[in-house]
Amino acid sequence: MSIFHWKLFPVCFVDGKGLTAFKKISEYIICLYLIISLFLLFRNKNRFELYSYRLLILSICCTIVSELAFTFYISNYGLSNIVGHYFKLFSFYLIYKAIIEIGIQEPYKIIFKELDTSNKNLNKEIEARIRSEKHRERVIKKLQATLAEVKTLSGLLPICAKCKKIRDDEGYWNQIETYFHKHSEIKFSHGLCTDCMDEMYGDEEWYKKKKNQR
Repeated sequence: MSIFHWKLFPVCFVDGKGLTAFKKISEYIICLYLIISLFLLFRNKNRFELYSYRLLILSICCTIVSELAFTFYISNYGLSNIVGHYFKLFSFYLIYKAIIEIGIQEPYKIIFKELDTSNKNLNKEIEARIRSEKHRERVIKKLQATLAEVKTLSGLLPICAKCKKIRDDEGYWNQIETYFHKHSEIKFSHGLCTDCMDEMYGDEEWYKKKKNQR
């Protein structure tokens, strides 16, 4: 109506001169929107089946080439105009292949695409948890083996009957406090029992008085 009845639509082509500024700027704006759509499609490519995604990308690229070709022609029968229409037809064919044909022949690829993606992500998470569980089991078995080894050593601790030294795994004899300090968190506080005081000093009371004088 704006072109044929009200005649309000701006002139796009002047015979013998070619395209007007309005026509060229409009085509550039369309190309800009198509580039933005390419960016958005790339960000959401996981929502599409791979074959459909590639067809849509190619279709948009062909449309951009077509719109740019429409900015160069001077004659309606010129080469640039013909090239633009061929690319436009090819882009429509690609859209048909990507949406209509696949949507009719293999609709499950479109309907269940997001479900398939969720299932794949869930399977990856399950595999990661299984690996984590196996790693935890290996750590637990290692700790259990270490604990069993410690219990075995404590049950088969070789100690000298006279000097009370303890033999380690390498065959060396160590003082009992040295051995326990090395294999545990035990700390010793030295002193003398009554028998040892009598043996060393002969009189326990004398030892206590001597100690108090110091």
